[in-house]
Amino acid sequence: RLDPNSRQHLQVMEQAQRAAEAELMSTEAEVERYSPRARFSGIVRDIAPDLNAGVWVKAKEPLGTLVQPGHWQVETYLDEDHVGRISVGDHGRFFMDGLTGPHLDLTVKAIEADATHILPSGILTTASGGSIGARELHGAIVPDRAVYRVLLTVDEHGGNLPEHIWRGR
Repeated sequence: RLDPNSRQHLQVMEQAQRAAEAELMSTEAEVERYSPRARFSGIVRDIAPDLNAGVWVKAKEPLGTLVQPGHWQVETYLDEDHVGRISVGDHGRFFMDGLTGPHLDLTVKAIEADATHILPSGILTTASGGSIGARELHGAIVPDRAVYRVLLTVDEHGGNLPEHIWRGR
């Protein structure tokens, strides 16, 4: 049996232990949150030009592109009229701008249910030669009309194309 003084001391120590464990869990969660992790192994490309050690970045700001050699995908944005005409599993074909070079046979992998409110980059906008009308608003690229993100996987590619971001149709 513990005397009342020892019992009180034990309760204080147990409370301190619970607080320390909660602090440790919180710190581990913060370490996990700020430790970059890739979902697959690959090569980092297209690193943001002004990214340097010690530079602050916004939440969810793209820092670069991770490329998995041999595993390609096509990301496109379709308006409401066109997105309703495709389904996951449908097949298509990608032609680079100018219709030069090999084509890529594709399969629709995912179609986002909600319209995209902010484009991740301006490469597909009309200002860059693409087909999506957009404007800059508070540092973000906002499409002028509702567009839906569609991901397609490349079924097979015969050409030896470099890992790069290509624009096409």
